[in-house]
Amino acid sequence: MCDPVTMAVATVASTAMTAYGQISAGNAANSAAKYNAKALEQQARQELDAANMTAMDVRNQGAKHGGEILSIQGASGAAIGTGSALDVAGADAQAFEEDALRALYGGQIKAWGLKTDAGIKRYEGKVAQQQGYMAAAGTVLGAVAKSYSPVSGTPDPRTGIRSAGTDFNVGGLRF
Repeated sequence: MCDPVTMAVATVASTAMTAYGQISAGNAANSAAKYNAKALEQQARQELDAANMTAMDVRNQGAKHGGEILSIQGASGAAIGTGSALDVAGADAQAFEEDALRALYGGQIKAWGLKTDAGIKRYEGKVAQQQGYMAAAGTVLGAVAKSYSPVSGTPDPRTGIRSAGTDFNVGGLRF
């Protein structure tokens, strides 16, 4: 069996290593959460960029289609820019613009969701870090409490009852 001083040193070292590990785990979880949040924000920017590109493509298709409608109307002898021809061209342009706006809206919704997820990740990281600190504090306080706990007295041979004891055990040393 080890002497009391060695036991005390081993207890302190073990407690310190456990507390350090708990703090390190909390900090690592926080760092990972921050990294994941940045990745989600990057993905949100990409969603917005993709939505803008889709909207631009839809508008370009609408302009091309509008030109084709005008060409067909002109070739058929219809009066361009008046009456039914104007109504058809306007409705067609409106439909393409609505499609472009839907693409933008969809991208904004996806980006908003990703940014929300990023915020949640950051919060989870902070909580994990705090949990690491709290666990380390609990480990240290628990070790201190065990080290300074009263030592039960020896059992009374007649009754078998242990005395309350006024001695204290500090790292295996009785005082």
